[in-house]
Amino acid sequence: MNVSSLVIEVTRRCNMQCDHCCRGEPRRESLTREVVDATFALFGRDDYISTITLTGGEPTLPSGLRGIQYILDRLTPPRPPTPFFGTFYVVTNGKIRSRRFLQQMKELAALGDGSDGIRSTLAVSADMFHAPFQDRTPEETLRWYQFEYAKLLGFDRETLEYMEYESLAPLSDAPLDFALQSEDTDYENAQRMGRAKNWGPRRHEWGRKEGHNNQRRITACDDQVDGTLYITVQGDIIPDCDWSYEEMARVKVGNVFKDRLEDVVEQEEGA
Repeated sequence: MNVSSLVIEVTRRCNMQCDHCCRGEPRRESLTREVVDATFALFGRDDYISTITLTGGEPTLPSGLRGIQYILDRLTPPRPPTPFFGTFYVVTNGKIRSRRFLQQMKELAALGDGSDGIRSTLAVSADMFHAPFQDRTPEETLRWYQFEYAKLLGFDRETLEYMEYESLAPLSDAPLDFALQSEDTDYENAQRMGRAKNWGPRRHEWGRKEGHNNQRRITACDDQVDGTLYITVQGDIIPDCDWSYEEMARVKVGNVFKDRLEDVVEQEEGA
């Protein structure tokens, strides 16, 4: 089956405690190699995943880097039968600048086929709730990653100086793109789950109702799975991303160790 969006949780540890976090408190739980292997075993060698998103927790923490390495090891030839995939997408909160993380993103981006001219993306969050925890601006962190990536690509001093004073154009053809993720998250539209439900000096201003009004379903048409498949660190299969850790246990629709993707889809369509 082909999937437009596969999201894999690499860790539940985090180095921030933001008011609006719908996940809840960080947990000492991280992705294992066994979950990675079972996740990709859901797919056949002729299947296709448009975008693989790596999420957390914070991916630049040591536990997140280990999880990313498991994925990188699983997808790097020689490897077991693995589906084709297009691009990766990952967001860091920017508190840590990690060369190892950047090297992993460089290698992952090179593995994707970059179909339709879309590149893999390393994004730095510019969320208003992250600002009190950051030692530098998101723009400064993004620029650091861009220049370190250029060094990894072997750009000479003249090109690096051109990038610093003129333009970042030399990176435009590289497999990895960079972006600021500026979400319109504020107290009025934050999802009231996890820490956002019970904690925060302005919790009385949360705008949304508790939880979701409608649970999204996983459906398929002509072997194309619609929506997002979210894989937790325990291997649970969740429809969509925006759930607290507690809610995930309630809304899970399967587990990569026990269920086939076809059976999960069939069960969801019959629900």
